[in-house]
Amino acid sequence: MALKVASVLDYVVLVKGEYNWQEQQFFQVKDKPEIKAVVIQASQDQAYLLFNNQKGKIQINDELIELPNFDKVLTSMEYFGKIIDLSGNIIEPRAARPTTFLQYRHSAFETAAGVLRRELLDRQIYTGIYAIDLFNPIGFGQRELIVGDRQTGKTHIGINTIINQKDSRTTKCIYVSIGQKRQNLVSLYHDLVQNEAMANTIVLHAPSTSPFDQYLAPYFAMAHAENLSYNYDVLIVFDDLTKHASVWREVALLTNQPIGKEAFPADIFFAHSKLLERSGKFIGRKSITALPILQTVDNDITALVSSNVISITDGQIITSSALFAQGKIPAINIRLSVSRTGSSVQAQNIRLISKEISSLYYNYQKQIKLAKLEKLDYDLNKETSDLLFKGSQVEQFLIQKGILIIL
Repeated sequence: MALKVASVLDYVVLVKGEYNWQEQQFFQVKDKPEIKAVVIQASQDQAYLLFNNQKGKIQINDELIELPNFDKVLTSMEYFGKIIDLSGNIIEPRAARPTTFLQYRHSAFETAAGVLRRELLDRQIYTGIYAIDLFNPIGFGQRELIVGDRQTGKTHIGINTIINQKDSRTTKCIYVSIGQKRQNLVSLYHDLVQNEAMANTIVLHAPSTSPFDQYLAPYFAMAHAENLSYNYDVLIVFDDLTKHASVWREVALLTNQPIGKEAFPADIFFAHSKLLERSGKFIGRKSITALPILQTVDNDITALVSSNVISITDGQIITSSALFAQGKIPAINIRLSVSRTGSSVQAQNIRLISKEISSLYYNYQKQIKLAKLEKLDYDLNKETSDLLFKGSQVEQFLIQKGILIIL
């Protein structure tokens, strides 16, 4: 039986016809092959599909045909230094189609590796930011959330980490731009080029005008990372999953799915867990390190998506608008940030230095809070004075502005 479009609602279509519907099945319009669609939910004789409305318009009674293996992602070494789209086309610096591909071809919706196919994390990936590398170290294969209000330096942390991998022969980077403005993408591209990191990086762009691309981009980018992980350690930055969650919610509302807290559908947790669980350090492959970024409102990390991703990841770097306003950049709230791998991924000499500095800094912060220095009108003893002096020196040491590269 032919599958015909029965109704169109913005970027979602209702298709009627009996078919062996499957979740995340891809289709294309019969006479418009550039228009792709993916199954969101289905019953025996009808299905809701999300389509890429930027490629053209779908009309009532348009016929759809299945597009097998569209989710099987091809990765090319020609992608490095380029901005690519969801379909693997190079869009910047000039439009092109790669000619050679890696032999591996993972699905965009690959099931995460089981526990017995993973290894313990034992190496640190350096971000170039002391507040992270010393206080909250990130290991190769870790999932570390970067969360905070807008304009507090979240993207800068991800980009700085990518730039610090530029001289590595064993690490490749993927930056996933989800719904970013074109001007922000151009600025990011120039930063990577100027710091000689673009040659080691793939930028996958899902434009803000395409819900189809934003919905699928994180999964396709992770498949690229899996294809590369047979030969390289891979760092992947998702910027940001807040926009991805918003599109997920919009699609749920348009397809009449039941919703819960903050109008998100029940599967929003699974949407991010099935993505981030695919990172790690693997037997027979190397590692995939994931740095998802989330945006909060009024520093509220208890919102649904933030609390979900915090529970999925192995720690979080929390940025603070108050610290940013004080000029303490990068504006990382060290007290609230955490890395659950901790010192286990650090080299022994770094571990000893980190232990001493962090102990001093935490005692300094505690003393500042208890004493309320601005109200004291008596002399402090020598131990307290030394602590306050050394603590203030550490605080100045942690202020780093601009691009930070560890040599």
